[in-house]
Amino acid sequence: MSRQKLQDFQEGQNPQDQDSILACSKLLCVLAFAFFGSHRQNGTTLADPAAWTWLHLLRGVKTSYIAIIEAGRPVDEIFLKSMAPRVCSHRSTSQRNVRSKDLCLSFIQQSRQEVHDALRSTLHQKWSPLEDQEIEDLGAAIDLLYHVSERAYSQQPQSLLHIICTWAADVPRGFVDMLEGGSLAALVVYAHWLMLMVLVEDLWWVADMGRAGIREIIAVCLDADRELRSLLICPQRMLDFVRETANNVS
Repeated sequence: MSRQKLQDFQEGQNPQDQDSILACSKLLCVLAFAFFGSHRQNGTTLADPAAWTWLHLLRGVKTSYIAIIEAGRPVDEIFLKSMAPRVCSHRSTSQRNVRSKDLCLSFIQQSRQEVHDALRSTLHQKWSPLEDQEIEDLGAAIDLLYHVSERAYSQQPQSLLHIICTWAADVPRGFVDMLEGGSLAALVVYAHWLMLMVLVEDLWWVADMGRAGIREIIAVCLDADRELRSLLICPQRMLDFVRETANNVS
């Protein structure tokens, strides 16, 4: 959203207009996830600009939301629940796939510190030749991933997807540019976020985005630099874990 459009949005007088804009931006984001699934089936890879449309639209939802808040406007209760989900006192276990999801989430929680330490260590060693701003953006994305993983596990939110997507909405713009540019360092970090997306693949618009993305990143990174294998152990384990868990649950 351009600066002028943001200003016009903030200065608008009709609350129904702001609700409509926010609702439409969220709908477009959902559709972008869904279309990305269709594009993947048709051969679209992470090297294609279309693979990142969902990311820009998701970040646009937050931009619209912040514009409303900064303008001092009231936000419809349904958007507050969605943008800042309240915490539940427990996690339902009534469905069989919930057990699989909880097991996967526990795996992510157990590996969270290991992942953070490994990525941070590599940032200051192997990736040190990067530009200072790139290192700063990578560091911010790594630290944010750590905190989002913690929230997803400890807070037991009503909407796991919204907690997970705060990472994509909040990473620095420079990190997004690195993803679109095919930076191996950024893709490695992204692969670890996709581990969280595996948890919500029962949503039709998300589907296999997590697993498919991890598989592609592993292939791309190992083809370019075999030394990256050690940084992709946890995403690979997640793929193996999901397959084994699915077999055990069934």
